[in-house]
Amino acid sequence: MPLETKDSILVIDDQNVTALDVPEWNGSVYLRVMSGEERDELERYYSDAKEKGRGSTPENIRARVACLTLCDSQGARLFDSNGDVHALGRKSAAALDRIFELAMRLNRIGEQDVGQLAGNSEAA
Repeated sequence: MPLETKDSILVIDDQNVTALDVPEWNGSVYLRVMSGEERDELERYYSDAKEKGRGSTPENIRARVACLTLCDSQGARLFDSNGDVHALGRKSAAALDRIFELAMRLNRIGEQDVGQLAGNSEAA
């Protein structure tokens, strides 16, 4: 069915929510697909880190991706401030790895994308 009006596009709920078991936290969490604005925010973060000479792995990248994707069962973000990124960054690396890996898959961010964002020409 063709989407012929802006309203027909804007009313679509396309930020799917997925549950993830996190044994390190003795429970499950929900993750969602990033919005275009959030994906741009992540790309700016990578770009800024590269410009500031932080190398190919920006500080707290797992926690930053978790902040952009962790949500409640209805898809509302749980975390949104820079302070939240630092607080999450102090949580279990194993838990953050689980979240990071699923978030990257849900958002179709592959190794090639990460390499390009970080300025790593070998991954591109």
